[in-house]
Amino acid sequence: MQKHCFLQLPLLITLSLFMSFFISDPPLLAQVSDLERVSNKLLQAGWTKDNADLIAGKLVNGKGEICAVFDHDGTLMNGDVTEGGAGFPGIVQDLISHNMLKESGKSKVPPEQINRIWEYYFEWREKEQFKAYAWFPTILGGFSKEELLKLAKEYYEKYYSKHLFPEMITLLTLLREFHVRIYIVSASTDILVKPAADYLGIPAENILGIRMKMNGNIVLPEIETPPSFAQGKVYYIQKFIKPAVESNLLVFGDSYSNDGPMIRYALRQGGIGVLLNPNPEFTSKGIRDGMHIQRFASFKRE
Repeated sequence: MQKHCFLQLPLLITLSLFMSFFISDPPLLAQVSDLERVSNKLLQAGWTKDNADLIAGKLVNGKGEICAVFDHDGTLMNGDVTEGGAGFPGIVQDLISHNMLKESGKSKVPPEQINRIWEYYFEWREKEQFKAYAWFPTILGGFSKEELLKLAKEYYEKYYSKHLFPEMITLLTLLREFHVRIYIVSASTDILVKPAADYLGIPAENILGIRMKMNGNIVLPEIETPPSFAQGKVYYIQKFIKPAVESNLLVFGDSYSNDGPMIRYALRQGGIGVLLNPNPEFTSKGIRDGMHIQRFASFKRE
């Protein structure tokens, strides 16, 4: 009898260890399940396997607070709230074409260009991109904050909400599930991007963009510096977002020149930086910089 019990002992120990692995440590199983579940959801939405696994790994295994920062135009939405997109107008584009600018804003336009503001902007942008970007919001001078916000809400409901990338909607849903702090840092005027809050599930106070100087509730034809494009986006992350764990920073943008600095910043901190829908020239540059490249099936180049 004693010999029989002795022979059974190794088997009992093995069984005990086996059961303890599955019963006493359910978080390990849940963790593996979460990794697969999150990755599969992103895969089904159209993300590449590499990017899906990368994002899932950070969400499931990241220690401490996770923070995600998105550009808006061309990143969350296929188009631009200021300049428009394929088949729909931009807010400022319409204000110009319908001659609705206020005198304060018109004062920022060279007199010889007053009848061709749109063309003037694009010609200048080709030569001095960031100077043109900084000038363009100043033509909104004279509007009240309420007027612009009302207009932006109308355009978002009528046009922009229909052009949000479904791949991004899936990602945002997962980020909220994991209690990620989510922000937008846009190169568009902040007032014009605020309505995205109602459609993307991002708190309005977390939607940042170019800040206009104000006189009460009236927009002045001047911007606060630095503006939220290129290196200014890094400033906004450091000044206004202040990630608690910088290695848990996720950044998404579609412009190598405009969003590139904040994408590279995230990568330097050990976070994730994704360049979206780039053309071949910027694909090679992004890969050289260590950026993760993602193309959406829903993307339509203007």
